[in-house]
Amino acid sequence: MPIEHEARVRIRPGTVADVPAMQALGTRTWRVTYCGVLSPEAIESGIAEFCNAYSLGTAARSGRILVAERDGSIVGLLESDTTADGRPVLWKLYVAQEARPDRIGRALLDVHLARLRAEGATEVWLEHHEGNAAADAFYERVGFERRSVDDSGAIAGARTVWRARRV
Repeated sequence: MPIEHEARVRIRPGTVADVPAMQALGTRTWRVTYCGVLSPEAIESGIAEFCNAYSLGTAARSGRILVAERDGSIVGLLESDTTADGRPVLWKLYVAQEARPDRIGRALLDVHLARLRAEGATEVWLEHHEGNAAADAFYERVGFERRSVDDSGAIAGARTVWRARRV
């Protein structure tokens, strides 16, 4: 299922062998994105919770991660799942800072949305931290509407924004 993207990027399913590279990408992304937004302790807690080998490996084994690969390096990832009530949800969309101008986040999202359409889904949900201005702007641009904001986030001091869009 690898798909070539215009910026010499290949979108493909993530594998267990990709876990160290996905962890490194997640760690870099969290530190850049949340510096000045969350406390250093909250950032490290988020990295430990969301970028650990066990959860990334589990997602890869179950086919829930797409990666964007350029010149042999992982420069983006998208992790998805289905909520207990059956809604498709996008949990992670990480793109290396230097690769963001290449529209890799959009390419990962497009591949994911095509897969959801093929599976018969009509809507997809996601969440992001309220202070993540880049995510807020990106998701707004690609058609995700803000549905709610709550204090139930896993990271102390971070409010969660829930968004959804038609597939």
